Amino acid sequence: MKVADQLEGEIRALEKSLAALRAAIAQAAGARDDTEADLAHVRQRLAAKTAEALPDDAAIRGRLDTAIDSAFAAARTALAERWNQIVELLKTACQKVDGELTAKRRAHGRALDEIERQRQRERLAAG
Repeated sequence: MKVADQLEGEIRALEKSLAALRAAIAQAAGARDDTEADLAHVRQRLAAKTAEALPDDAAIRGRLDTAIDSAFAAARTALAERWNQIVELLKTACQKVDGELTAKRRAHGRALDEIERQRQRERLAAG
């Protein structure tokens, strides 16, 4: 019985860990989207300030806008890759915890089966 109780505690802990990992995946995916939106906002502000600072020089504004676009495209790509790596690490952790949870549940089931078999043997022996 002690083994079954211990396994129940481990199962609860693993379930909490799995839930926390799944929440972290959702949060990371949301952060990735928020980062994209933040970059787009900053890029728009820079373009607006550039236009404001150089109202009569379209050629310079065009070159600056191209440079800004290029820099922000690189930043978006790098940050998206990093967020994707984080999400993939969290997914891998989920798979590992889920595998461990499955193993613990099976062990718990076997422990409960053994307890039931022991009780049946005791009943048969008692008579």
